[in-house]
Amino acid sequence: MNMLSRILGVLSLVVISNPAFASNWNQSSATSLKVDDQQLTCDFTEYGGSGYKLSTAKSWIKPSQIHVFKGASATYADRQKWGSALITANDSSKLSWVYTFISKDSKGRKTTSRFKYTFFKTNGKVSASVDFVGFRGINSVWGTCSVGPIGKNSSAPLNYALNSDDLFVDDNGSLSKALAAAKTAKPAGEDYLKELFGGQLNGKYFEKGTHKAVVGAYPLSCNYRYSQWNSENIETAYSKAKAGCELKISKYNDLMNKNCKCRIVALDNTVFVAPKYFHGEAGYVPMIALVDDAGTSIKIKGSVEWDNAGASRNYFRVKNDKNIEICRGHFDVKSKAKGNLTIDCFEGKFKGTGEFVNSGFDEEHRFFNGTALIKLNETSVMRVVYGKEAL
Repeated sequence: MNMLSRILGVLSLVVISNPAFASNWNQSSATSLKVDDQQLTCDFTEYGGSGYKLSTAKSWIKPSQIHVFKGASATYADRQKWGSALITANDSSKLSWVYTFISKDSKGRKTTSRFKYTFFKTNGKVSASVDFVGFRGINSVWGTCSVGPIGKNSSAPLNYALNSDDLFVDDNGSLSKALAAAKTAKPAGEDYLKELFGGQLNGKYFEKGTHKAVVGAYPLSCNYRYSQWNSENIETAYSKAKAGCELKISKYNDLMNKNCKCRIVALDNTVFVAPKYFHGEAGYVPMIALVDDAGTSIKIKGSVEWDNAGASRNYFRVKNDKNIEICRGHFDVKSKAKGNLTIDCFEGKFKGTGEFVNSGFDEEHRFFNGTALIKLNETSVMRVVYGKEAL
């Protein structure tokens, strides 16, 4: 783009105002940092200038976001750990807000990240960027937002279609069958919705833009789902979700000698499974650990707990049978069946790295069974059994 085009673009932005956006936006005064209760539903689509590869930029700045404004602050439900945002600007042309998130790395060191947003009221555009301490930040990602009352869901009503056909993706006609079933799907009733959103799903998939699909593993003990949204058509969404599920499950079957299969779970806002299908892991598992420290054995009985259940990477806490926190750590599930972890116990007395192996998912208790072996130092190891055998 030459300089003249840039100047004309800026002039157009200054001169042209879209009253549709301005009339929907309610502010207390022309320059007040306080905003009346309302929400912004935003879709980010332009990642080219972020300075990072697309997958990395999307992991930090999600394509679909809802920000809720109350008074002089804002919240973002998908990132509850960020806390409340501080509104930094609010006038007739734009609204700006910043989330400041302080986290700890595996060594306990604090680091600060700032997520900065600006919504332009004259044309409905929005930009988002991230500042890191000690790392290159993410440059502006662009999209659009719509303004509405708090709690308004822009997605279509939820429907369900349950039948005897399991819609396994190894059947070439499964997509056609699912689309045909969706045409006669019934509106989801109160009981269905209550059970569905009481599970791990938490409604996030249904807030995403179309076209979208969920393909997941079956039976329930396989406990895996892959979602795809904001696709150009339902066929693309389904194809990508199918590929994601099959890649993970094929590795899991090989490692664990299982026979899990992928099936269609949802297409757009039609669900093809019973609500209990979404009730994945509970974010908790009982454990028994034996620390062998230069010939001296220490037995630890308790539990492992973590937030954001179902994520492949997570920070965890170990509590003993008196509910006292004794360890912290981080795990990374590499192939669903196994993964790596780091741990720090008793304020640094025992720390190390190791590997865990999941032997299966317990549907009744909603946790994995398995074992872990952790090397603490040259003379010490920790052996862990977790799951039903540790009850």
